Amino acid sequence: MRVLARTATGVVALACVLLTYGSAPAHALHAQAKLDRGKLVVEAKFDGDEPAENAKVYVVAENGAKTLRGRTDRDGRLLIHLPPPGTYEIQVDAGAGHLAKVKITMTAEMQSGPSPSPEPILLADGRSIEEAQRHRWLKVTMGLVAILAFAAILKVCVRRRDKQPSSGE
Repeated sequence: MRVLARTATGVVALACVLLTYGSAPAHALHAQAKLDRGKLVVEAKFDGDEPAENAKVYVVAENGAKTLRGRTDRDGRLLIHLPPPGTYEIQVDAGAGHLAKVKITMTAEMQSGPSPSPEPILLADGRSIEEAQRHRWLKVTMGLVAILAFAAILKVCVRRRDKQPSSGE
């Protein structure tokens, strides 16, 4: 009977953890937009620096209209013309629920020609792909520590319950 109770407790605990966790970003998609020599460069990568090949890219205006569309190449990059001045959302859809969104603001100065900077200029209001991926091992470690702590607490609770004398004995 005790073995059955322990198994049931473990199954219930595991189910609680799995049902309350939410989504697991094990293979998260990251995107960034850059201004490079008068063109808009959208780059999309999964965790681990894997390019999001053939992902759909949409440039969506504030009114919801998709002004530009394209697909990333084998390096996860798409080079397109600059949209008119305004605020846009770049949406990268790599399928299977992998969606990344980046907001950018285009100005009239950006339209005037190639940037004087030899380096591409990051346009996104968020983090670059490198910044987004920087702490992934810390997150994995924190997750494992949380699981181990939960398992230790569960084990202590089961031991305490087993040590209590039953009223029927």
